[in-house]
Amino acid sequence: MKKVISLLSLVLLISLAAASSNQCSLSVSLLSQDPYPATPGEYVKLVFQVEGAQDVSCGDIQFELLEKYPLIFDPNTSGKVSLKAGTFVQDYSSHLIIPYKVRVSPDALNGDNPIEVQFSNRGETQSFLSKEFNLSVQEARVNFEVYVKNFDYKTNTLTLEILNVGKANVQAVTVEVLGASNLTVKGSKTNIIGDLDSNEYTTTDFEVSPSSAIIPMNIYYTDGAGIRRTTTASVSFTPENFLDRKADKKTSSSTPLIIGVVVLIAVGYYFYRKRKKK
Repeated sequence: MKKVISLLSLVLLISLAAASSNQCSLSVSLLSQDPYPATPGEYVKLVFQVEGAQDVSCGDIQFELLEKYPLIFDPNTSGKVSLKAGTFVQDYSSHLIIPYKVRVSPDALNGDNPIEVQFSNRGETQSFLSKEFNLSVQEARVNFEVYVKNFDYKTNTLTLEILNVGKANVQAVTVEVLGASNLTVKGSKTNIIGDLDSNEYTTTDFEVSPSSAIIPMNIYYTDGAGIRRTTTASVSFTPENFLDRKADKKTSSSTPLIIGVVVLIAVGYYFYRKRKKK
């Protein structure tokens, strides 16, 4: 009797082990994010990797990227993916690759923002697991303020101050002065001013006609993600503001005159003393 019970127990254990070995087990990881970090209000490409999808015991696999803050899907776009286990194209060994292109909320905060996926993990029983990942976000776009620093009437040189009022440092900043109906730009309309950190400014010069105008311009720059961007700016130019400034007037100094008088007095006194001694 004991032998029969032992035999039945052994058969049961073997059956349980076989059932366990055939049980579906999926694991998910975030393979890549492009660009990294993402920019609020713009698209980001996310690629997820699902391991274990080659196991036919997983049956119909359900995978979904949830449309929750900070992710926004385009109209008529779903985050759900369905397929049968073991029938997918294997791009990376036995791993299932699932790509998405979604937009980041304009209100997304700088830093790591949680995103969530859910997926079936038990084949026909359709039980679901969820997992969170971090989406790295950084506001890479910046704005610039432009001011007229000086205008030299002798050379018609207009000096502009360019201030980076954004929160990010930028590279390869280029200023392009656009045409205005009553303003003529002579020479190059584009100046490269280089890198510009947040809350820092630099200057650039253009030769223009001395005419009052609102000067529009394009400012090009490369953000922290390596994306080339363009923003616009304008500045009011009134050349008359730079006429008759005290700083430009040459003031005559009385110092040379005083020195000359002192020298004459000293020389006269010297000859007077010399004649008196004789």
